[in-house]
Amino acid sequence: MMALNWSNMIVVLTTLLLACSALATLASDTAPEQLHLSLAGSNELTGSPTGMRIAWFTEGPITNSTAEYSSDPTQLSFTSTATTRQYLSGHGYHHVAFLNCSQFIGSATTAIYYRVGSSYNNSFSKVFSFSLAKFSANATTVVSMFGDLGYEDSASRKKIIMEIESEQLQQPPQRQLLEVKDWSATFTRNKIEEIKDKIDMVFHAGDIGYADDSFLISPFYMTYENVYNGYMNWFQNVSTQMPYMVCPGNHESECHSPACIINHKKYGLPLSNFTAFNHRWHMPSEESGGHKNSNMWYSFNFGTVHYVSLNTETDFPGAEEERTGDSHIGNLPAGSFGKKGEYMQWLENDLKVADQRRQSKSALGRSWIVAVGHRPYDDIVEAAKLFEKYRVDVYMAGHKHSYVRSDGGPYGNDTMYVVAGGAGCDEMKQGVEEFEGKGMPALHQVVATSKRYSSGVMTTNATHLKWELLDSVTGQVIDSFELSK
Repeated sequence: MMALNWSNMIVVLTTLLLACSALATLASDTAPEQLHLSLAGSNELTGSPTGMRIAWFTEGPITNSTAEYSSDPTQLSFTSTATTRQYLSGHGYHHVAFLNCSQFIGSATTAIYYRVGSSYNNSFSKVFSFSLAKFSANATTVVSMFGDLGYEDSASRKKIIMEIESEQLQQPPQRQLLEVKDWSATFTRNKIEEIKDKIDMVFHAGDIGYADDSFLISPFYMTYENVYNGYMNWFQNVSTQMPYMVCPGNHESECHSPACIINHKKYGLPLSNFTAFNHRWHMPSEESGGHKNSNMWYSFNFGTVHYVSLNTETDFPGAEEERTGDSHIGNLPAGSFGKKGEYMQWLENDLKVADQRRQSKSALGRSWIVAVGHRPYDDIVEAAKLFEKYRVDVYMAGHKHSYVRSDGGPYGNDTMYVVAGGAGCDEMKQGVEEFEGKGMPALHQVVATSKRYSSGVMTTNATHLKWELLDSVTGQVIDSFELSK
């Protein structure tokens, strides 16, 4: 019997352990995360979506990144090759694929099952599903709507930088940096999780996760991507089963942390001008005639509603990020997604066509026109003039960290203005921030306000539109209204 060579055994065991570790690291690097759906495609006859886009993230590169899907969870026989992009070197890869559901819509099929990943890397996600039940033009839909939702809360993300008063700075900033010690986005996130089986879509009116505020917690480190990644995983349990639609807010414009400013070429410039926002999200811009290379403006039909997603940040005279981002630092440029006047021309044409189709009872028309943008009326007056002209039913915004709602104007049937920006973020303490300005035309009266953490639910069918504002802590209805045709 040969004598046991402990030295050789140690070498073999070490090699095996290193190999296992390398395999585990490889699997971890290519494991799909941050999965989120968005409505995609447009049926030529009905204007309804024809499928979903599914987007996801991996730390490392993937060969043959793919989505597999079917109406049978045991046989995912349809495949869609993903497009993969990396917008910041060393910070992962973003993938997106189109799930064409045309062959299933209108049939007995009500659910589509899918997974994403790569057979080459042996790194697929688990199987998720979404419903096709609300893709028809006459479907009753329930949509969660809010703006200005941060990531987690002050208990789990303690800030280092204290509140900065404007008089402490050499020049007053456009918007005071508010650091509050006791804040939470968790209440609203948990409320949406609680009702997710009762809602069909999420529409987030800008300021998504507040990644640009992350330097207030870790001022000397580049944490922008970590916070954005965290937010996307935080919502994955919702965003894998329904579309999560978004529009741009000022907090999407750039990274202006000390790390990004000092490392201008490495971080600051690559993350300027809504770069992360336009690579992570994939809205139906091209199919709606919007800006096809971004998510800055677009529209879509869902159930009995024609939704119009506004760009309240750039590409119109007087826009806050018309030339520079939210910090207004000169070497962090912003804007100029389209040609001069392109955005406003698109917006008017989209609203005009939607109103004409509605009045003519076209199969492409919808009973309701709902516009969604980040900033309230005060910041988008020229765009808002089109709301009355083309009979937009509701304009829902955020930006102000509170809630305010108008009446229907002097005749009771004008556009309803809703500002639902009190979802909760690191700049909002529960019950503290007042709403500044009316946020609506002079002839409209303010009929409801709230400083509670909250989010809205909009329920629509062919004849009724109902809005309810839910207290994120108690679940109680704070405010509501109903429109009918």
